[in-house]
Amino acid sequence: MEAKELRIGNWVSHTPSKNETTEANFIVSEINKFSANTINGLYAENCEPIPLTEEWLLKFGFEKVSWNNDFKINLSNSWSLIYDFDVNKLCIDSGLNANYLQTNYVNQLQNLYFALTGEELTLNN
Repeated sequence: MEAKELRIGNWVSHTPSKNETTEANFIVSEINKFSANTINGLYAENCEPIPLTEEWLLKFGFEKVSWNNDFKINLSNSWSLIYDFDVNKLCIDSGLNANYLQTNYVNQLQNLYFALTGEELTLNN
């Protein structure tokens, strides 16, 4: 993974080195793209994006829709995001038209949500 793909607040996974035993998900709080290419003091090459799953969508406040394998979150009265697991794409639905984007990872969803709303996509308690 490259540090340039991330923003502060993104969730990523740390792949353990030989001396470590467990993989861990964490929130990015520091990115150094210039000298050491590190994320939270860890080499970016040891970090991986987290695959987008039903569990992550539910944690972020998406709701399962009744008609198929989709999950939806409303952005405003007329805009919503719909994730379709059948094609692994995120639909930006404005009510008048829909645009589909390949979105496979949690950090991609977080970055897109921020670009559309100006707000962070946070986990629900």
